[in-house]
Amino acid sequence: MVALLATLALWPLFKYHVGPDNELRLRFPVGSGPLSGSVTFQREGHAPQGWDLPDPHLWQYAGDGVPEGQQEIHVALPRRAVSADVTLRAPPGSRVLQVSWVSKRVPVGFLRQAPPLAFEQEAVDADTVRLHVPDLRPGFWALDAADALFVGGAWLLLWLLLEARWGEGRAAAFARRRAGWARYALPLALAWGSWWMAFFPGLVSFDPLSQWQQLKTGEFANWHPAFHTWWMGAFGLPFESLGAVSGFQVLFFATAMGKVLEELGHWKVPAWARWGVVLWTGLSPAVATNIIAVWKDAPFTLMCLVSVLLLLRLERTRDVGLGPALRLGLCVACIGLLRHNGVLVALPVLLTGLWRMSDRRARAVLLATGLGGILFVRGPVHALAKVAPTPSTLTQVLTLHRLAAMVNSPYLSPDDAKTLSELMPLEQWRSRYLCFAAGPLIFSASPLTAERLAGSYTHLTLPTNS
Repeated sequence: MVALLATLALWPLFKYHVGPDNELRLRFPVGSGPLSGSVTFQREGHAPQGWDLPDPHLWQYAGDGVPEGQQEIHVALPRRAVSADVTLRAPPGSRVLQVSWVSKRVPVGFLRQAPPLAFEQEAVDADTVRLHVPDLRPGFWALDAADALFVGGAWLLLWLLLEARWGEGRAAAFARRRAGWARYALPLALAWGSWWMAFFPGLVSFDPLSQWQQLKTGEFANWHPAFHTWWMGAFGLPFESLGAVSGFQVLFFATAMGKVLEELGHWKVPAWARWGVVLWTGLSPAVATNIIAVWKDAPFTLMCLVSVLLLLRLERTRDVGLGPALRLGLCVACIGLLRHNGVLVALPVLLTGLWRMSDRRARAVLLATGLGGILFVRGPVHALAKVAPTPSTLTQVLTLHRLAAMVNSPYLSPDDAKTLSELMPLEQWRSRYLCFAAGPLIFSASPLTAERLAGSYTHLTLPTNS
C-alpha cells in the first residue's frame, strides 16, 4: 500500500513534466498557398499566452488519415491548454472544416482518432480567418498509456525496494531475491531520466527520422537495418513518438546495468568498484546522451551488455538449460541484426556460448535462435516485408570518402583523374568532399549510382610523395 500511495503521489509530476505537447489540428480543403498566423491559448488558472505560428506549425499535411481533397496544419500547444484562438492569414479559399485536439501520449485503449471539437470561426477580412475553440478535449487529466506504464513500473520498483528492506514472509523473500539489482538501477534511471526529460524526445538525427518515415509508410529499406526500424516501431508507434523509444532505452539500460552490477557482486567485485561504476555512468554526459539517442548504436550496446550478463551468469552457475540458451541466442540474433556489421560481434558471442555449454540440446537451441534468427530475419522476413536491399553506395561509403580525398591530393595522376571524372566531375568531387562526413558524396542528388560504381575504381592507387 505504501508503494502504491508513493506512486500515486509521484504521478502528477510525471503527468505535468513528461511528454510532448499536444497538437491542435485544423483541417481544410486542399488548395491553399503559404499560411501565416498566430495562436492564443489559456491554461487553467493562468493568464492567456500567445505567439506567432512558426513555419513547422504551418506545414500542410495530407494523407495519413486525412480524407482525400483535404489537408491539415498541426499547431503544437501545451498539454494543459483548455481553450485556444487561432488567427490564419492567407488561408485556403474555404473555411476550416474540422478541429481536433490530439494527444501524442496515446489515450488508454490506444484511441488514435481524436473526436472533432466544437469551434466558432469568422472571416475578419478577405484574407484572414479567426477560430475560437472554447473547450479542448480530451482534458489534461485523461488517462493515457504512458500513465499506465508509469504507475505499473514505478509501483513494482518501489514495492520491490520496500519489501526487500522491511518486508516479511514469502513476498519479502521474493523481493530480496529479485531486487538486488534495483539499488543500482534506480539512481541510474533517475540520472539518465533527467537527461531524457531535459532533451526530450532524445537525440534524433536524420537516420532515425528516415526510419520513422518508413514505419509510417510501410515501405522499408535496408539502408539502415530494417530490424532496427521495426525495433523503433515496437516501442515508438504505440505512443506516436520517438521519445518513447529513448524513454524505454533509459529503463532498459538502467535495468541491465543493475543486473550486471549485481552479477559482479557474486564474482566478488568490491562494492566500491560497483558503486564507482554507478557514479561514473550516472554522471557521464557521454553515457547519458548515447542512451537517449534513438539511433541503432544504443540497442546494439544494450544487447552486448545483456550478453555479458548472460555469459557471466552462465559461467558462475553452470546453468546450461534451455532457458539460458534461448535468452543468449536472442541476444546474439539482435546483435547480428541491429547493425550491418553486427555479425562481427555476434559470432564471437555465439562461439563463446557454444564453448561453455556442455548440453547438446542447449547448444542446438543457442545455434538455432542466434544464427537461425539472423538468417530467418534477413531472408524470409525481409522478403515478406519487401525490404529494399542495401544500396551499393552504403557498402562502399568509406571507399568513396577516400576517393574524394584522393581527388584533392596534389599527387593525383592523370589516369586516375580520368577514371574518377567518369564517375563524377572532378569539380563535384572537390565541392562535395568534407573530411569529417561522407553524406554529401552519396546524398543531395549525387551522380554516384550503383551502375557507375560497379568495378570502376578497383585499380586506382593513391600516390604518395615518399
